[in-house]
Amino acid sequence: MLLVPRSLTTRWSPFQPQVVEAESVIQACIDKLPAATAMSLSLTKIHQVGWRSPEAHRLYAEACEKLSNWCVQKRRYVHNVSTLQTIEFNADFNLCTERDRRRLEQPQRGWWPFPRQSEFDARRAERRQLEKFYNDLPNWTQAVKQMPVGEACLIAAPLSLIEGDDSEVSACLCDYPPFLRTPQDAAVALLMSDMNKQALLAKLGPLAAAWHPFCRVLGILHQEPQGLAVKVLQIELAIPVPAERNYLHKPMWDEALVKETMSFGFELREAEWAQEDLAEHQHGQMFRNFGINSGSNLLSLTGENDEEFLARMISLAESKFRAQIRRAGSPFEGRDAFWCALAVLLPAWKTQFALNCDKVTALLIAFDKTYGHEWQQVASNPALSSSLRYTPEIMQAARHRIGAMQRT
Repeated sequence: MLLVPRSLTTRWSPFQPQVVEAESVIQACIDKLPAATAMSLSLTKIHQVGWRSPEAHRLYAEACEKLSNWCVQKRRYVHNVSTLQTIEFNADFNLCTERDRRRLEQPQRGWWPFPRQSEFDARRAERRQLEKFYNDLPNWTQAVKQMPVGEACLIAAPLSLIEGDDSEVSACLCDYPPFLRTPQDAAVALLMSDMNKQALLAKLGPLAAAWHPFCRVLGILHQEPQGLAVKVLQIELAIPVPAERNYLHKPMWDEALVKETMSFGFELREAEWAQEDLAEHQHGQMFRNFGINSGSNLLSLTGENDEEFLARMISLAESKFRAQIRRAGSPFEGRDAFWCALAVLLPAWKTQFALNCDKVTALLIAFDKTYGHEWQQVASNPALSSSLRYTPEIMQAARHRIGAMQRT
């Protein structure tokens, strides 16, 4: 889940149903998939009212809500595609299903108007249990290994709709926006009707649809020739709702945004983190993973002619090192993600998050201060160039996107 910029991400609505794939819902009931039992959808009633009628769509929505709650109960709820993330600062509230949201806002009470201490304790325990569940949701890469084909799942991850040259729209879930994405990044292909793809594209617009960070998909695992995909039953989206100034001492969202650019404290950027880790490896840290203090000791243990074994050990250490760096390049939190998220959200939601030229200039000044000459020297290190996601070229592209707001 995108947590930065906090001045923007806290101004989004809860998840709201936007698309229901009626044919897929009906097909799941006809095929008697395990998900159909949880939905409890009466096909007889659908036939009576007409499968495209407003009453039928109400029944589909109720069935999808029941199935979503079932996915939560059976731990079929997935958060992000490949990024491991622990949610803090009550952001888990945004991931709750509607039923659990009501339980957090208004815990169950007994008939007695004056709650007893035992009732307070029960409510507190229930809230802690829900918070712990939503704080520790697995990602798709972890959970899919334990899900059989035909099983229902609920996935909260960024939606990506991209229209090709032939006007065909491809739909997937991916943690990274298009200008940050690499061919190696995991993605979840979504199987849905062209009509609903076009409807989402028209509702969001091409820029917002290219990477919409707040999306939740209810679907069924489906085996395709290219690999596992998700057959969509329902898509929920959150939309921006910039709030007005509630109190005189509270800043507006644009004032809070400029202030937030100066409040990172001691948080490292990916390049700095990678430089520190590289320095440790250059002093022999990589060999400690194998219980060896130096490369010469390793050679003495394996024999003089075992240089191939040493090269293999170094390669394993390097691959682990690079994986750690890639995890540090999170798309959802940190300084680097902050600026790249701004580069995506501001152009995509110009009406909801409109900035004047002075505010854009203040953002660019803060950006240049953050990614100045000192950072450029670190990020341009050839030893790190193949491991970093937030390279100088990527950050320059992010700056260009933000600066384009001055010309629109």
